[in-house]
Formats: sequence, structure tokens, C-alpha cells
Amino acid sequence: MSKMSGIDTLSRLVKVIKCLTRPNGATITEISEETGIDRWTVKDMIVRLETLKEDGYGLVVTEAKDAVDKRMTRYSVSKDCMWSLTIPGLQLSDDEAFFLSFMLSEGEHNPDLHITTSNLRKKLELFKNIQTYEVLNVNTVKKTTKHETQKVLLTILKAVKEHKCIRFNYKPFQRPEQQYEIVPYGIFKYDFGYYIISQKLPEGEERIFGAERIIGIPKIIDYQGTLPEKLDFLARFNDPFGPFDHREEFEAILKFNSSAGLFHMELAWPGVVKVEQQKDETVIMHAKTRSVTGIKRWIFSYGSSVQVLEPQWLKEEIRAEHLKAAEAQ
Repeated sequence: MSKMSGIDTLSRLVKVIKCLTRPNGATITEISEETGIDRWTVKDMIVRLETLKEDGYGLVVTEAKDAVDKRMTRYSVSKDCMWSLTIPGLQLSDDEAFFLSFMLSEGEHNPDLHITTSNLRKKLELFKNIQTYEVLNVNTVKKTTKHETQKVLLTILKAVKEHKCIRFNYKPFQRPEQQYEIVPYGIFKYDFGYYIISQKLPEGEERIFGAERIIGIPKIIDYQGTLPEKLDFLARFNDPFGPFDHREEFEAILKFNSSAGLFHMELAWPGVVKVEQQKDETVIMHAKTRSVTGIKRWIFSYGSSVQVLEPQWLKEEIRAEHLKAAEAQ
């Protein structure tokens, strides 16, 4: 029997883990029947996974007796131990997103693969012209964060898991410290920062907080008021310009010169973005978004290569900020 390649071994492991992450987990027999891997090998793979403790360095497998047949054991992996990578506009299937994030997450924390993984992330971002937003869980927080930040993030994730609210003091940039009570929905990493998507209490306004600006450790509270309608946390990453500063959806119409415009025609944009070349070789982009901050930051990165045609308010804001930058001493 020929030796199995590394990618074949990884493929088999991914198949088993996908079965374990279903809501009710899976028995060894079910996994064997669905993956085609013999029962003894499946058991051995689960045992190997079970040796990875809750220290942030691997999956944690739990065991429970089957509700119907007590002789059967169901094995499962908590969603808190899953890796999630979101690349807006890439339109990955569930299998593709899982496989990619699994490899990148493991590669980042393997000394031999760290540089390769970092370079791969950069190339993905360059090719798609879009930043990556990594949704964090207990496992990735333990792997990637320093002690004080880790305590803040783990407290927030505990509140998310228990469907609780939190209270904390927050120091915005160039503004006084303020106390907030929020419903947290999740944490994501962007450009070396950690951000919490939440709703402020009591009004339910959506708000993103920078974790590094939280003073001390947040306090988990039992909120006595009426909670706002639940926010669809992951849907915020479908926006082509990121999850920041969401408002009512609007359509931006942009005009690029030929060199910048042709580049954008080669990119894999989501369905809310349309790019068309004109007879004079300029390119018109129609983009639907909720992220004012995100699209403005993106427009500024192209300088004079892009013009805002609509909406008028966005055109005026871009012009005002360009003038302000030009007048700065």
C-alpha cells in the first residue's frame, strides 16, 4: 500500500472534522459511512484530536451518549473551536471557506509555515483588492492575542456564547471616557486590530468598538430591559467595503481612469458591484454598500484615478477631505 500524501491526509482530517462540527456531532459509524474511512482509522483520528487540550492549540472534541441508543457515543466539536475567515466578494462556498481558513489558521501558528501563510494572505488581498476580516473564537483568541487583550476578548466571547450583555468603560480617540452597555455578537480581526460588533442598549443602535480602547475587563450583566431585535452578525461581512460604519444601503457610482479601471474589471466582485468599460476606456463602477467609512477609505487610496459621480453627499465629503488634506500644514 502506497504512503498517503500530506494533502490526502489533510483532506481526510477535514472530512472528519466537518462531521464533528454538525449540531449533533456524529458517531464513529456515521463518520465512517459518510467519508469512506474505516472505523478504526476514524477512531484513531478522533483520539489524536482529543489530545489537543483547551489551550488554544487545537480542536477540542467532546463525547456524549446518543439520545436514542445509549450504547453509541456521539463526538462533536464546538463552534467556538472553529476557524472562520471572511473575504468579502470572494463568494466562497462553505467547504472552500472552511478548508482555506483551516489551512491559514494552522499555518499562521506553525513556525515552519508562518512566513508562507502570511505571504499567501497578502497575495489573496492583493488579487482580490479586498482586505480580509477574520472572525475570532475562543481558540483563535488564545492563539493570537496578548494577555490583557485576551482577557477582554474571552470575556466578550463568553457573553456571546451565554447570550448575555456586557458593561464597560470605553476611551474613544480624542473624546472623553464613556460607559456603555451592549449586546455583543462577535469579534473580528482587521489590520492588526480587534473589533466587537454589537448593539448599544437600550436603543439597539449597531456599533463597532475597538477592543484596545476598552478600559479594564468588561462585566457580564443580566440586562433587565427589553433587548433589541437580534443582529445578523456574519451578514455584515457580505459588504464589499467591510463591516465598519454600517448605515442604510446606498449606491455609489464611481468613474476610474483606464489603468485603474481595467484593473478593477479583472477582480471578482460580489453581485452588488457592477463594473463596465466605456468607449473612452474609462470604467464606471456601480457599488451598493452600507459602509461609508469603508468606501471612503477605499476611494482615497486611488487618489485622482477615481471620481465620485453619485451620490452627491459622498462626492462633497470626498472633495472636502481632499481640500482639508491639501491645506494641512
